[in-house]
Amino acid sequence: MSTTPPALTLSHTTIAVDDLEAMLDFYCGVLGFHVTNRGSVGPDGEMAFISQDPTEHHQIVFVSGSPTGEHQFVMADHLAFRTATLDDLRTIGRRLDDARSDDLCLLISFDVDDFKRVNDSIGHAQGDALLRGI
Repeated sequence: MSTTPPALTLSHTTIAVDDLEAMLDFYCGVLGFHVTNRGSVGPDGEMAFISQDPTEHHQIVFVSGSPTGEHQFVMADHLAFRTATLDDLRTIGRRLDDARSDDLCLLISFDVDDFKRVNDSIGHAQGDALLRGI
């Protein structure tokens, strides 16, 4: 197996926080992030999406509170990365197979040459039909 690491860039992460306002003050006021979306999750929970680039939906999601009842969800702390090439993605897949454990969960998704622009121009239903053909 190659020892050269695949080219990865951090895409986003989700973090549970106790004091959402303090985290936003620090990340936005000190580090220069921007709030790109924000909302409540039930009577006690709140989410804030932040990014260094205000045109990106989010790089970090902060979740506070303990949503209950119909608003309850399982928050999975996670890190998501982007790769530059399909070969990098294959390398990561092989390394994950070699390091497999019962605690490992992997979801791979990909962007087909900025497919969002296709969905935005022809609609999601037709975009989905195109993807099924790929």
